[in-house]
Amino acid sequence: MNQSLVRINESIAPDAICMIWAYAKMLTITGLTGANEIDIAYPGGNFVPHENHLSYELPQGENFDHIQLRNRSSSTVVVQGYLSQGRIDGSNSNVLAVLEQIRDNAEGVGDTISYIPEVTVQTTAVQIVAAATEPRDVIICHEYPGSGNYVWYGTDNTVTKSKWIGQTLPGGSFKIDGYNGAIWAISDTGATEKIGGYTK
Repeated sequence: MNQSLVRINESIAPDAICMIWAYAKMLTITGLTGANEIDIAYPGGNFVPHENHLSYELPQGENFDHIQLRNRSSSTVVVQGYLSQGRIDGSNSNVLAVLEQIRDNAEGVGDTISYIPEVTVQTTAVQIVAAATEPRDVIICHEYPGSGNYVWYGTDNTVTKSKWIGQTLPGGSFKIDGYNGAIWAISDTGATEKIGGYTK
């Protein structure tokens, strides 16, 4: 999955942690909407405050596959940026806009973001995302700290702990590209877990 340019547009709830899969060499954050109170951490590392418009050189190797962003403010923050194989000058908005348009045209992805209303997940399967007529990217986020339980995701209401397409713990997330089906979810125990996200 060594794509040369992957756009990030993550909505992070107050006090929540968002996990981003990072198969790249550089992370460049080009903008934040909301409070500028984001911390960043590598797997197993400590969170450190983020300074806007900085690039991060990401570790390489089998033990590194994601980064974590934490919103320590009292309001939702949207983090925008890019994962890339080389450094991007975040101040050059024209270059970024062109690169973004090329990627969107190639993937058939629109500019419209539709937020997924927060859904409470327990042991009975519940629909998170409805089916669509056109393919779109689906990003699912598991609210932190939650109740500490796994949530499993499937394509219909028969999803179980042994029949699923994705799973998260509180603070985790996952993404499906070019998908037009529905997504259902079920929790590990009767304890409540909150799930949200967006499609684009």
